[in-house]
Amino acid sequence: MMIYLDDGSTGTKVGFVNGENKIEFRTVTNRAELGRGVSDSGLSSTYSIDGQNYTFYEQCDALKTSNAQYQYSQHNVAAVHHALHECGFSGKTVDICVTLPISQFFESGRVNVANIEKKKANLLTPVLPEDQEQIIIRSVKLYPEGIPAVQPLICDPNGNSKVDSDELTFIGDIGGTTLDLAIFSGAAERIIKAQSFDIGMLECSDSIKLASGRSGLRDMQVQRLLETGECANGKVKIDRVAVSKPIMTKAASTIINFLGKDIDSLSYSYLIGGGSELLQMSLNDREFEAELVPNSTLALVQAIAKIEEANRG
Repeated sequence: MMIYLDDGSTGTKVGFVNGENKIEFRTVTNRAELGRGVSDSGLSSTYSIDGQNYTFYEQCDALKTSNAQYQYSQHNVAAVHHALHECGFSGKTVDICVTLPISQFFESGRVNVANIEKKKANLLTPVLPEDQEQIIIRSVKLYPEGIPAVQPLICDPNGNSKVDSDELTFIGDIGGTTLDLAIFSGAAERIIKAQSFDIGMLECSDSIKLASGRSGLRDMQVQRLLETGECANGKVKIDRVAVSKPIMTKAASTIINFLGKDIDSLSYSYLIGGGSELLQMSLNDREFEAELVPNSTLALVQAIAKIEEANRG
């Protein structure tokens, strides 16, 4: 059984073939705290790794995650298992495809074998659930973040490239904690450069609390305000564009600096991630046009599932 996961720093997107033989997609929070958390709440799930407990539930003030640290952490392993349990795979043995940030997957244009093996070994660590049957991860396959999501835009349905090998494509992926950037040639035949920056939507947290007039907002409420502009059943509302503008301005400037002289050589530019539509506005202010990948939050896991299912026949 192959499960597809985009295990980002603020949530895990999961794809799998359901009982109706259709690919189903879900998003599961990775919001967790150390220890056993709230007991008998019926809303929490606890997992143990080498004697350390991680408890997942929406209302907790989450452990902080960052690009590199999170990818190889116990928290990451626990979050993947939590997502698998939430999707109904308790007691199963599964194979998984997961993602690794572009800057971790590649180094100086080459595949970073050491990071890939480190990520695989981390995800093969046994995890013991408190109240469910253990899941065994049998094998791990990795994809770089971002690039598969644009494959449907630069390749035909048979996987043949629609772009020339000398054409350059830029992709920017902005999530909760990081901004991942890459330039590649052709259909990702060569990675020209890739880099991650500690810029993300969650940097807006203080601005959101100030704009809402509620300094005591919990992490879950802040995230919902970021995503939709509303929380607490519509009782709290903010202007997403206004509160995110300083962060998006910084992200846009970072992109322009990252591109440097390559900016005039680009044939295509794409944005994905939870903050992509806000980032697009700031880039437009800099007279740089980038296309939004459709359904950008789930685009990566959907693309990986499509590629793998086609390969599996």
